[in-house]
Amino acid sequence: MYAPLPAALLPKAALIVSASESQVRMDLHALRGLGISSFSLEKSRDSALAWLRGQGAGPGANAVDILICGEQLTDVPVEDFLRGLAQDPALRFQPVLVMTSTGQSSEKLRKAGLTVLERPYSAAQLQGMMQTAMSASRRPLDAALLAELSERGKIAAKEKKIRKQKPAPAPLTTSDIYSAGLACLKKGDTTRAARAFMAVLERDPEHVEAQLGLARVHSAQGRADRLQACLLRAAAACLRRGEQARAADIAALLPLSMRSSIYAHEARSYLEEHDYDSASRSFIDAGRQNPRVPLHRVIARTCLLTERPEQAMAGVCDALHKRGHTSLAASLRRRMLEYAEYTPGLALPGWLDKFPRLKETIGVVSGAAIAWKLG
Repeated sequence: MYAPLPAALLPKAALIVSASESQVRMDLHALRGLGISSFSLEKSRDSALAWLRGQGAGPGANAVDILICGEQLTDVPVEDFLRGLAQDPALRFQPVLVMTSTGQSSEKLRKAGLTVLERPYSAAQLQGMMQTAMSASRRPLDAALLAELSERGKIAAKEKKIRKQKPAPAPLTTSDIYSAGLACLKKGDTTRAARAFMAVLERDPEHVEAQLGLARVHSAQGRADRLQACLLRAAAACLRRGEQARAADIAALLPLSMRSSIYAHEARSYLEEHDYDSASRSFIDAGRQNPRVPLHRVIARTCLLTERPEQAMAGVCDALHKRGHTSLAASLRRRMLEYAEYTPGLALPGWLDKFPRLKETIGVVSGAAIAWKLG
């Protein structure tokens, strides 16, 4: 360490080399407080070196006691500028103080033998570091260390630029996810395969291949109920596309009792999942496919086969109303969900007795419903 200089020997003229005007303004205020009265500002390496080489060239020539540098010039980092300074025999003893804003920059510059002051700083810290820089000027700048630091900085900057330029990975397409599901299925990883097929169906609920892939997963897991639901939905999707032959091939894998009413059975599978919106769509398709059968009977019969018929019926009515089928929803409520009046004092009937119209409808189709459920 060098002995501190008395205040009388502090520099009076400074050259500031920095690309940041906002930081320069803050530093100027502090430097004036120490008695430095003459300032010059350069922003690039070449202009700063040219200014320094013009010192002492006659009357009115440039004169500077200390060089104050920021971390970055307009064209190069500060270490590149200081390397050029160290390689010039006339300038390598120039007192230098580097102002930084991050601890990481300060550490690497100190390793190169530079005097560094981190922002924010106090007036006492600034004066102390100015004295240190003036004392350290008895030792020349180390060109080798600065060259090494400069090369490391260039490599880091290049890597950062490459990272910025590296394009973001393209988002996975539905086809990519489906292919990944098939690959997992071939490896026997049914859990990941199921996740992949479900991700495809979230994007495209009518993706027949994903439904069939999910059916294979449920078959491998021994879940017959979910297997039938996937086959029903795959067959129904084919019917909506007009692929009658493929729908028939898929329906051939289902029990015989389901083949004649694919849409109704698809609706039931959605009702069991409480997906009333999808169930309402299936009911509408069932009505279009076979308009001779009253739709309210199809809905009533299907809802009866669920665990909570009343909840299923109410959910379907709400979903139909949201889909714009308000008259059908109102008709179903009137036919199926109207309460009857009861005489006080009588024993409470079962829940079906509260819905006389629904009970009447059920009476007509009860035989068919039981046969369907057992089939």
